[in-house]
Amino acid sequence: MPPRDSSSKDSWELPSRPRPETRSSARTILESFTDPLPKYEHKYNPKTTQVALSGNSTKETDPPKFWVDSRKNWVNEGNNIIKNHHNSLQHLERQFISNREESIHLLSEGDVTRAAALYLLHPVNQALSALRSNISCLSEATDRLIRTDICYKGGESTFAVLEIKKRGAIDKEEFGNAKKKVDLNDRQAINKLLEQISDDGGDSTLFSENSRKLMKQATNYAERQWATHVALFDWDHLVLVSFTFREKQDPKNKAPKRATSREWCHIKIIEKKDQMRPALLGFLYDACSVS
Repeated sequence: MPPRDSSSKDSWELPSRPRPETRSSARTILESFTDPLPKYEHKYNPKTTQVALSGNSTKETDPPKFWVDSRKNWVNEGNNIIKNHHNSLQHLERQFISNREESIHLLSEGDVTRAAALYLLHPVNQALSALRSNISCLSEATDRLIRTDICYKGGESTFAVLEIKKRGAIDKEEFGNAKKKVDLNDRQAINKLLEQISDDGGDSTLFSENSRKLMKQATNYAERQWATHVALFDWDHLVLVSFTFREKQDPKNKAPKRATSREWCHIKIIEKKDQMRPALLGFLYDACSVS
């Protein structure tokens, strides 16, 4: 058979390759701090997404009685960090965040965890690591007989914990029912409020249903990990909890033991998805600064 004429119309050619995506359409990590998290449609009813408590230590932990608004605006804190530390973060102008992955469906806690790792934790961790040395972000780490979804350590010490939940686990209304406005410097006003809460009976806490279980987890993490900062995340809500520690005597060995104040805590709830990255950055930066 004679050789095929390479000039003929039916001659074989290499298939044309798709044009690579231009970097102009991608967002840098630094730019992502003004962008919302990717939008994923999912119909759910918060009342049907139940939080389950597994460990005995969590079940036996009492949550705070109530909460007050955070003393700091974590969104502003994060934005100011980016603004004031531009020289340390300018390399993030050459690193890019992943485009929205079409195959993700937020049906389970694992789905939320995978998406959070891509779009929330990675940019925040890159910025945090540029500002603070010797920081590690560990998944499913067990320490002091308790396992956390995500924990942040500076050296060997845990300074923050992130608990990830199935979409719909965080009910803003439940948390709102436990919020109070009270002067924390007015001991008489605090005692009066605590008496009112105790008179209502039950578990002597204003947290209920899922919020009560979530705060039991957060309190247990804080006490066992000695971390003042605990975050809760279900993709639609980022709940940033700040605890106050006090020293208490351990009756077994007479040594002082750290414990959270079970009276109250500070909380900031972030719902806007374009505020979640700077808010978490500000929260974690504060945590590693005070630990």
